[in-house]
Amino acid sequence: TTPEIVNNDIKAVFVTLFGSWLGDWDHEDNIMRGVLATPTYGLACAWSGRPHWFAHPMGLGETIGYTARLTQNNSGLYQNQNNPSANYIHVALMGDPTLRLHPVAPPGTLGGTTGAGSATLTWTPSPDSIAGYHVYRATSVNGPFTRLTGSLLTAATDVHGARGETGEYSERQLLQRQSGNFLVRWWSAPAPSYWRHDCAHDFPQRAGEQRDGLRFVRGGRGQRVR
Repeated sequence: TTPEIVNNDIKAVFVTLFGSWLGDWDHEDNIMRGVLATPTYGLACAWSGRPHWFAHPMGLGETIGYTARLTQNNSGLYQNQNNPSANYIHVALMGDPTLRLHPVAPPGTLGGTTGAGSATLTWTPSPDSIAGYHVYRATSVNGPFTRLTGSLLTAATDVHGARGETGEYSERQLLQRQSGNFLVRWWSAPAPSYWRHDCAHDFPQRAGEQRDGLRFVRGGRGQRVR
């Protein structure tokens, strides 16, 4: 029952359930919503079995929302011995669809200075064990962002560009895990490692501060350095 799941704190982050009525999330005291009410780990729950849920892309750095869409749109790409109700959309993912299997703590305190036609960006490293960072730039906060670094960075970097030109800088970090050989977005790595990039992070900084052509501005998702 729902009280048993909550009171016993099942300590599972991603949960799939199969059984009659369990997927009726819009009914009172639904067991799927109960998973989200557990005191500790319950962050997502879905109904699985008809159809089967294909969540293996999460091991490659994708979100649970990506696997929900894959499962709902699966019309034959993934098959097993028995998969009734394939391509149906009633799997009802409860929770945040942007959750990943391998979250990474972001870096902090992004800052920058300009001089001699380049911008020097600095940041506080992520407390997690990561492979390094890439820096991106765009002329607008809405993108598109272009990668400026050819190889992974582990410390501050000089980013070359026209002096006085306004730009949005984004720093992204790469996480290394033992999940085999594959291409994620535009990075690839040989086995036994894979690389995944986080979304662009906006780091706290003093809004409105002018620093030799760089201006820190407060955006809708935090603050960005220009």
